[in-house]
Amino acid sequence: MHSDSFDATAIAARVDAAAARIAPWIRRTAVERSGYLSALTGADVWMKLENQQVTASFKARGAFNALLSLDDATRARGVVTSSTGNHANAMAHAMPLLGVEGEIWVPETVSPVKRAQLEMRGARLKLVGGDPGEVEGLARQEAERTGRHYVSPYNDHDVVAGQGTIAVELLEQLADIDEILVPVGGGGLVSGIAAYLKAHRPALKVTGVLPENSPVISESVKAGHLFDVPWTESLSDATVGWAEPGSITFPMCRDWVDDWVLVSEARIRESLRMNIDMHSMLVEGAGALAGGAMLAEPTRWAGKRVVLLICGARIAASTLAKVLAAG
Repeated sequence: MHSDSFDATAIAARVDAAAARIAPWIRRTAVERSGYLSALTGADVWMKLENQQVTASFKARGAFNALLSLDDATRARGVVTSSTGNHANAMAHAMPLLGVEGEIWVPETVSPVKRAQLEMRGARLKLVGGDPGEVEGLARQEAERTGRHYVSPYNDHDVVAGQGTIAVELLEQLADIDEILVPVGGGGLVSGIAAYLKAHRPALKVTGVLPENSPVISESVKAGHLFDVPWTESLSDATVGWAEPGSITFPMCRDWVDDWVLVSEARIRESLRMNIDMHSMLVEGAGALAGGAMLAEPTRWAGKRVVLLICGARIAASTLAKVLAAG
């Protein structure tokens, strides 16, 4: 490992501290077995239901931990953040509860449902042209210019530790897990989970799952350095775009994520429908990634106990209508 900042045991300790810190503010989400996917794959398939988290996404964990970790002086100055939607919504939920003032920068292309949720919460929004990565850079510059603290959706040790609390719960809820499939955008979620599991269950395989249309982290790991991989729009809109240069998540993903799976738009669409038909459950595109990976290669996980991380539920009605109409 490269420093204490990237030592799995040290990060796991931060995750444990985060779990205690955020417990009053989040839900301990359920783990449920998928009879359908278990029968299809010959595996014992379970789902960690972060789509049932407050704000309907795992992002609440990192947002609360980041804000609760601020000292009084930093808190008083306020914060700036940026997001394609779920982190923004989590911050908009957490800030008034914790008495923190802040401004949220979002791309003009943010989904209508996510924007409506933010406006409903009274969030101070700054709508900016450009892709999510460009908006992140501009928001960070604004924070530095105004002396406020910037809370990255993923490139932040407190955010990563907050997301890693999923692994704390999971190890308490389910024994003898062989593999976990985790959606990946900027890598904050999989970094926190992987660090905790490598410290406590090193044999447990951590697999990152990305849309084929935006394989930024997996391609960067393959190349040995973080770079701006070309990407296009995806049903998994929460995981598209670049990762910030120098992101702390890159070395974590490189060192602790065991495997990578890319999922086509057709399989994401199939997984969205499958979750409605077989699980009576609404998930967003990113929440359908892990299921899409299984649908693409049903025999790959035969004989294993596998957990799919269902990361979020927020999907626009117009997007869902197109998915259902496509058959």
